[in-house]
Amino acid sequence: GVVADLNFDAAVNATNDRGFWAVNSLGVVKLGLREGQLINTVAGPRTVSSFVILNAGLAANGASRGFSRDGFFTALITFTDSSQIIVEIEVP
Repeated sequence: GVVADLNFDAAVNATNDRGFWAVNSLGVVKLGLREGQLINTVAGPRTVSSFVILNAGLAANGASRGFSRDGFFTALITFTDSSQIIVEIEVP
């Protein structure tokens, strides 16, 4: 996957100019996560302020973390209300 900063225009500004794109199992590039995106949580809908894609690698027990071979990636998301969550998201 690739994290990219978008150029500003009428639809892109400082609140939504960063996104994470990945290739799904069909070989199609898909948006996985973007600043400004609304995400439903158990506490209700929240807006993504920023995110960090966790590095791929091996955890202590040998399990992978970050972007996985089965089409999921792990991200630390900070919402506009300053709350944070670590989530595993499937590339659509």
